[in-house]
Amino acid sequence: MGLGFEKKPVANAVILSAAVVPPADTAEAASSRTWSRFEIPLRGRIITNKDGEFILVIPPEPFARLPAAAAFDLVVRIRPPQEYTGRYDSDTATVRLKKSDGPTYALVLSWTQDPTKSNKGTFAVSSKAQT
Repeated sequence: MGLGFEKKPVANAVILSAAVVPPADTAEAASSRTWSRFEIPLRGRIITNKDGEFILVIPPEPFARLPAAAAFDLVVRIRPPQEYTGRYDSDTATVRLKKSDGPTYALVLSWTQDPTKSNKGTFAVSSKAQT
């Protein structure tokens, strides 16, 4: 039996925007000051599949701006499907990624229910496990 706050995939959500942000809380933060936040131009409409999965590609020019060994935060803004009933305070989610894993990233959008409220929670993005 679960604890009531497992992650559940969010299907049919639209990824509205994505931005790459230097990490603020790591040793890499000092070296990352050579670059700043930038928006990723999205190619067409990105919609999560039934398992909450989606692919995000950072185009060559902005990807080249990232330092070789960089870790960065990817911030995505989402719009859940119309029939989505969960309540949330933020329509953004952040995941830490490595440049060495890109420029194409397989990601999963999920919903984590607040353990104290049945219809409230937060969105999360994680890297899809490679098989």
